[in-house]
Amino acid sequence: MTQEQRKTRQKKASLLEVKQVDLITFLVQSQSDPEMYHKVTLNGHTACSCLDWRKNHETDPTWACKHIAAALDLKAQSPESSSGQAL
Repeated sequence: MTQEQRKTRQKKASLLEVKQVDLITFLVQSQSDPEMYHKVTLNGHTACSCLDWRKNHETDPTWACKHIAAALDLKAQSPESSSGQAL
């Protein structure tokens, strides 16, 4: 994943609603259908249910879709994540 691709996804991610389900699971709003949410899992095997991630992660292990970027942003903003406590 190039730096430009990462920046583009980061910009789009900032516009999406994110709901944290548990410590590692997030539901992130779809950009194309705001009524739909993609499931993002952030653990040793980060994954997203969106087509963009499914199409690209196998050929590029560093690939992060906008939904993963949005979930990572929320997790980074959480005061519990920086203190090591459960979210």
